[in-house]
Amino acid sequence: MLKKLKLSLFSGKEKDEVNERLGISRVDDDLIFFKDGSISAVIRLKPSRASEKSSSDMSREIMRFRKFLEDSDMPLQIVARTVNTQVAEQIMIFRANTNHEIMQLENPDSLSRNFNEFCDWIEDYSRKNCAPERQFYMIIKTVPNEGSAGRAKKREKDYAALTHKKSGIILAELARWMHARRLTTSEIFNMLHSYYYLSVYDNKAGEFLDMRRLLEIRGGS
Repeated sequence: MLKKLKLSLFSGKEKDEVNERLGISRVDDDLIFFKDGSISAVIRLKPSRASEKSSSDMSREIMRFRKFLEDSDMPLQIVARTVNTQVAEQIMIFRANTNHEIMQLENPDSLSRNFNEFCDWIEDYSRKNCAPERQFYMIIKTVPNEGSAGRAKKREKDYAALTHKKSGIILAELARWMHARRLTTSEIFNMLHSYYYLSVYDNKAGEFLDMRRLLEIRGGS
């Protein structure tokens, strides 16, 4: 039944679809390689909470971060998002839409019953493990010099090394006064995937869980 539910819910092409939507050639070596030749690294930022420091310390940290951004001569992008804010509503929509699809199948009753039990489990799991959370990312991007695509392709290793070097410099500076770390290849895809497919963020595990991953966890519980 678990295998049948997987076949009903997923196409198996989610990774290719995400890459196509974002113009990504591949995610490899903790880097995002875009089809236009540019390369990006991603740093996860965890600023201090207001409750952890005095107002004066928080002000100094904010000013230090602002000065860091103003002084940097590298192309940087800050991305902020809030996760797990509408989990119940998203699951409700997912349940309704998928039940409609299941009912079009031959002999849907047993599959529908298992699917609704799965949705009940997701709701319970989310209440226990997926609290709303504010997340911040810094994107370090390297854009190849103007020239032919062929030339840029030959120098891809050089641009990748440069991106690693730039992100290392930035990370070393940020780590002096803020919790910051590079995202790995799997973490990058996990994060990108969550923008396009229904996912919840497990605060303890530190990763986004889509319906396929939740189904695997449910099967092993």
